[in-house]
Formats: sequence, C-alpha cells, structure tokens
Amino acid sequence: MAKPLNEFGGWINFVKILNLIILFFGIVGIGFLIYLIANDISVLPVAAFIIIDFIITIMIILKINKLLKVRSNIIPNKVIILFLWILGITSACVLVEWIMSSVFHVPLYINLNSKLAIKLIGKSLLPFLFCAAYFKQSKRVLAYYGANANLSFL
Repeated sequence: MAKPLNEFGGWINFVKILNLIILFFGIVGIGFLIYLIANDISVLPVAAFIIIDFIITIMIILKINKLLKVRSNIIPNKVIILFLWILGITSACVLVEWIMSSVFHVPLYINLNSKLAIKLIGKSLLPFLFCAAYFKQSKRVLAYYGANANLSFL
C-alpha cells in the first residue's frame, strides 16, 4: 500500500537516496584524486579544482538532505536553488580547468576534453532538471511541504 501523500516518501525519499549515492561517489572521487596527486604532482592544479567542486557538492548535498525532512512551503524552492548552485559551481570549475589546460598549458594527467567536460556538467545538470521538474509538479511535494516550487526561471 502506498504512503499517504502528506508523508515523507515516494520520490522525495528517492531524491534523498540519490543524494547519498552522490555523496559516496564524491568521497571516493576525492580519495582517488588525492591518490593521483600523491603519485604525480603535475595533476595538482586540475585535481585541486575537481576536489573543490566535490567538497562544495558534498556540503550542498548534506544541506539538501537536511532540508528534505523540514516541512515548510519554502523548501521546494530552496532545494532547487541548491541544485542550481551545484550546477553553477561545477560549470565554473570545468571552465577554469579548460582555461588552465588550453591557455596556460598546464600539463594534465586527466585529459579535460569536451567529452569529460560534458560528463562533469551533466552530473550536475541531470539531478537539477529532475528535481526542478519533480518539485514543481509533484502532488506529494505539494501535500508534504504545502507548496510546489514556483521559481520564475522554471
């Protein structure tokens, strides 16, 4: 039997589980990048920006998971804005890494080609689009938080 709409569950719970998976891979990614830096110091400039991206993403994901349990009509908008922050920070880090590799000719162990840049931005864009659509139209979000997301750019 399905939970009533006004209880925490359904896709809201899926968002929380998805965030925990992102958290796990972020921590594993930081560990891997530290391993790369320890073996080859030339990757430090690029790896540093990726580590910064992962750390900020982890902090924002923790904030989102904390907010998901709070029943307030402003939470859907806050969650979408936090996912938008993740998207912006990842895009900025990819841009800085691209500039470092192409303009300043920083040697890269991690080849930042267009496919990798698209993957890095995509890892932030997909959860943002999913959550934006879900928090804007979901009946469970409306019942649990008292409002759907109503940001003007959605």
